[in-house]
Amino acid sequence: MAGADVVARSMQEFSSMTLDKWTQKAQHALQAAQTAAQERSHAAFDSEHLALALVTQADGIVPPLLEKAGVEVSRLVLELEAELGRRPTVQGGADVYPSTDLQAALKAALAEATPDGARWGRCLSVHGFASGS
Repeated sequence: MAGADVVARSMQEFSSMTLDKWTQKAQHALQAAQTAAQERSHAAFDSEHLALALVTQADGIVPPLLEKAGVEVSRLVLELEAELGRRPTVQGGADVYPSTDLQAALKAALAEATPDGARWGRCLSVHGFASGS
């Protein structure tokens, strides 16, 4: 499959993901990750963009959980910012979609929520992101 076809299919799959199945905090984190990639002129957003969104989310549960685990959140933010700063940039104002790896993780979280998709479990929340589901 040609590269353009893979990208088109990937974007279609992400667009078809029903974000309304995610909690508001999870939706906001995904939107913030996408915005972070756009602001940095990245071609896609991935787990590092999402991690930054989660650790800087106002009233989020991730920073207190990390602090309780002994992680210095401010240092983590600096490290994530540095990593994102090393990424290549692209020219143009194209839409930014999740990377293939992030899409796979999000799809796995949706599949894990329930086998039949009828109920939305913790995998669809920020807690699901933070716990690695």
